[in-house]
Amino acid sequence: MNGDSGCLYEFMNAHFVLQKTKRPFSKLALDQAHEQNNAIIKGEGGAVGLTENPSALRRWLIGGPEIARVIAEFESSLGRTWAESETHHEQRPGFQEDFKNGVSELVRVIQEAGNPFQERSTEFVTLHSNNIVDTAVHKSLQSLHELGCKQYQEFVSERLITQTKKMSDPITRNNMLMISGAKRKRKSTSYRLSNLKSDCRLFSWLYIACQMRRGGLDNFFTYENQRTPPSLSCDGMLRTTTKSDLLQCLEPLQIEHVETAPDVDVLLLDGAAVVNMLRPGPARTFGTYATDVFAPYIVRSLQGVKRLDIVWDVYRPDSVKSMARENRGVGKRKRVTAATVIPSNWAGFLRVDGNKTQLFSFLAQSVLAIPTDKLIVTTQGPIILANQPIDQTDLAPCSHEEADTRLMVHLVDGAKDHKRFLIRTVDTDVVVLAVSLASRHPDIEIWVAMGTGKAFRYITVHDLACGLGAEKAGCLPMFHAFTGCDTVSAFTGISKKTAWEIWRAFPEVTNTFQRLTCPTFELTDSDRALLERFVTLLYDKMSNCQDVNTARQHLFTKTGRQIENIPPSSEALYQHCLRAVYQGGHIWGQTEIPDPVLPNPCEWGWQFVDDRWVPFWTVHSEASVTCRELLKCGCKKPCKTKRCRCFKSDLSCTALCTCTCLENCAKATTTSSSSA
Repeated sequence: MNGDSGCLYEFMNAHFVLQKTKRPFSKLALDQAHEQNNAIIKGEGGAVGLTENPSALRRWLIGGPEIARVIAEFESSLGRTWAESETHHEQRPGFQEDFKNGVSELVRVIQEAGNPFQERSTEFVTLHSNNIVDTAVHKSLQSLHELGCKQYQEFVSERLITQTKKMSDPITRNNMLMISGAKRKRKSTSYRLSNLKSDCRLFSWLYIACQMRRGGLDNFFTYENQRTPPSLSCDGMLRTTTKSDLLQCLEPLQIEHVETAPDVDVLLLDGAAVVNMLRPGPARTFGTYATDVFAPYIVRSLQGVKRLDIVWDVYRPDSVKSMARENRGVGKRKRVTAATVIPSNWAGFLRVDGNKTQLFSFLAQSVLAIPTDKLIVTTQGPIILANQPIDQTDLAPCSHEEADTRLMVHLVDGAKDHKRFLIRTVDTDVVVLAVSLASRHPDIEIWVAMGTGKAFRYITVHDLACGLGAEKAGCLPMFHAFTGCDTVSAFTGISKKTAWEIWRAFPEVTNTFQRLTCPTFELTDSDRALLERFVTLLYDKMSNCQDVNTARQHLFTKTGRQIENIPPSSEALYQHCLRAVYQGGHIWGQTEIPDPVLPNPCEWGWQFVDDRWVPFWTVHSEASVTCRELLKCGCKKPCKTKRCRCFKSDLSCTALCTCTCLENCAKATTTSSSSA
């Protein structure tokens, strides 16, 4: 029998495996048995480095099995024996029960998810959790095959064909986004530290320049000292404020203080607010949440009213509010179906726009199944759903993104047949918009059920509109936007109460607010002048300065204010005004129109960067780059030519410059100035 046929004979007779125990199905390959012998004599570090040392590897292969045999015989001579079990550990009842439970759970998940080959969705879903993978991760995984083929071609070309690289050269890591990867946000502390270093360097330059050039530095305060205005920005983001402080200024104007629910004809619900209030509790799936938690709340709300409107937010990827939503935190994307298990972290689930979009659509459909003879109207994206035939001419299609403004569309539609309305919300913006609408419709009565828990109360909106007067109530949204809302920065250290008191003391700005509340396409010089004066009074109510740049210089040099506690520069304030007009005039000024026409945000203080809208802070560069007095040169010889920035600007060199003979430079510059 030759070698080949002998090997075949041994192979066919299963002589390529070894059975070391009496357990069934426990045979293993000969090379694996050899590895078991090697494991006996391996140290704590294993057999590191053997493959790189041929002589050591040969000694290991020859001596390893013999050492293992000697150790085994020595243990046997000591009488150390173990009662060998004939059953494998996976045959034990505990293991079998765990395995059965795992299979049952996998089957349940697959049944809940359905047949993925019958779905037309392009979303990438993890079966065990029903979470939807982030879009960036999905694109990354889709490109793996293409990237692998490309790198294979490069590997063959560089190492085998052109041989520009060695076979041992490392392959560059791709750093692909994977399912378990998380987005890391920039730490605010590092951002603040960089700004602090920038401020220290800037003011040291300013000190040197004042000593050497004796300039007034009048233009210094027309520029911001940082990349983003510290009076309007917090770590590069919009600076937030406590919007509810405005209600403390408005509520004293109420004539009637309502303690119990008023008798109304129409109830309007902010759907997102209701969902945030209604925790799942014992509900395990989204189906039971809809039937056992949400539906009973709707049934209770229908008592005593003739019509119920449920208005939901719409979440768009190109929204100017995306920055404000990012500050609320992140969560996991999850598919919403009747059988999907509700995540344990309800608040985290509601932080994801995609989750809320699916949940709101699911609840909007489910609410129509509630048996009632009363009219229920709910939104689903741009369309309207109702349990009875209605005229939708003034309701849909609707392009409003926020439920705040869309509630006003439904209120105006309901005013055709009804006169008394109640709005359930937790957002100050809704109260502000309702006051403005009540001033234009004095024949209707509006109440707002505001807040939760101990802060819950009823606000009589028509009383507030009457107490403010038609003029002030009408422009209240513009005042609210200008002093800080979700898409417009607040001024550092200036609360809504402070701004309210200044508005009362400076009524001249009311006409400007009123004009800007209506959709406009220009911000006139007179508007800018009045708004600059208003902002100046916000920071110093006794100031005589008419413009913010003068006020900045006065407050910083005369009163010792910190740089973030002085008004923004004129150009930064202008961009702030544009954002306020876009929100208060174009968006909030068209709340009664279902499909308003909005201008491009690029023209109103925004810029589109990295697939999202971010504030455009100012057209000017930082003071260290733009301010004339802070110029410095890098000359290595006395500065006597126009190649020198200082000489060209008719300025003497300072200690900031790198030239070695400042006296000659200063004399040369002085001589040049005299001859000129």
